[in-house]
Amino acid sequence: SPNIGKADCDTKLRKANEFLSDGHRVRFSVRFRGREVTHAGEVMPRLTAEIAASAVSGTQLGNPVQFDRNWNIIYIPKK
Repeated sequence: SPNIGKADCDTKLRKANEFLSDGHRVRFSVRFRGREVTHAGEVMPRLTAEIAASAVSGTQLGNPVQFDRNWNIIYIPKK
């Protein structure tokens, strides 16, 4: 959710970097409930900025794919 704490987000980013270094793909999903969708622009850009050094986006144009109230973005390890 967009209300994730900084420590939790750092843990997820650290694990994502481990998976990417092993050659695996990583998908981030953010689920919005109620009016949380108004804060949609805060979480995904932060994740993208943090993980850009070790991965490229696997989605079209690097933008999250939106399904109703769920946003997904896939990262592929750089070669």
